[in-house]
Amino acid sequence: MKNTLQIIIIILSIVNNLYSDAESKKWYFPDHYKIHFAGNTGFLSCGIGYSFFKGKYETDLFYGYVPKSISGNHIHTIFHKSTYKPIKITLNKNTKLTPILLGFNFCLVIGQNSFIILPEQYPESYYPPTAIYFAPFIGVVILKTDINQKGIKSLDFYFELGTVDRYLRNYFMSDYLELKDILNISLGLKIEII
Repeated sequence: MKNTLQIIIIILSIVNNLYSDAESKKWYFPDHYKIHFAGNTGFLSCGIGYSFFKGKYETDLFYGYVPKSISGNHIHTIFHKSTYKPIKITLNKNTKLTPILLGFNFCLVIGQNSFIILPEQYPESYYPPTAIYFAPFIGVVILKTDINQKGIKSLDFYFELGTVDRYLRNYFMSDYLELKDILNISLGLKIEII
């Protein structure tokens, strides 16, 4: 895991240095990078993204991974993340707080126990597809802007509380599930580029 994180940091540094001059940045280069831990999107995931409407809306593309040592199988996730940040509160000159963020992930899971088409051993419509799911979340963000690193505009540290569409459905259809049974927690870091 340590090696994976080091590789991610090296790749992000190389890509950042390719266009660290704001004048030379092309429209198709991402506005930010994210590293995401947990949250039904992989043990660790990394992605690139774009910000719109003065940073109130973000759209990202991620790759996530869960090692066999954690899940029993290697699991790969590709997901789109949309985030809306309606309010920013200035705490001091270099720190801002987004007290609520809203969003969702749309995920594709690639692994031995995931499927889009039901395996033949099950009757038709026995299980819904497990490889594709929708995952809504809410969260909070702390933004730091006094970063003394070339090419980095700001760092966002975020915390999210989320669930998965199937879990929500089961929660409302059963009497034995509690809210704590369907929720997940994730943490992340967004590196915004100049």
